[in-house]
Amino acid sequence: MTDQVPIDQIGNYSEKKLDKLMRAIVLEADKLVKEGSPVDTGRFAVSWQVGEGSNKGTPAKKGKYVNTVPSIKGSNYSPGNEKIGKEYFIHNNLPYAEKLCYQGHSKKVDSNWFEMVAKEMQGIAKQWWKDIIKGDIS
Repeated sequence: MTDQVPIDQIGNYSEKKLDKLMRAIVLEADKLVKEGSPVDTGRFAVSWQVGEGSNKGTPAKKGKYVNTVPSIKGSNYSPGNEKIGKEYFIHNNLPYAEKLCYQGHSKKVDSNWFEMVAKEMQGIAKQWWKDIIKGDIS
């Protein structure tokens, strides 16, 4: 069911819906890259960070993180406050991150796993937006 919104409130209503979509997309993308990450020591998976307007941040120190559930880590970022119009970076600053994401340097995942996460997120975002427009998600 579609919400009835007074014409003078359309801008605020739309912005709230878009903020909600942005929040959901950032959190879901962060979750998917962590779940899809190849794991040896687990350091790579726990080194993913979300940055608002920045892709800077310090990766996890060397160690074993195999049974660790990666939590959301941010650089200049506060989870749950995402806003449309701001730029968010989901990044991993380990020296070998690019090789694992783009060059297939792990035998534990498909060589294109990172690209597959990005494509999955495109589909998820489109579907969630359609659901918001239809009023299936408030």
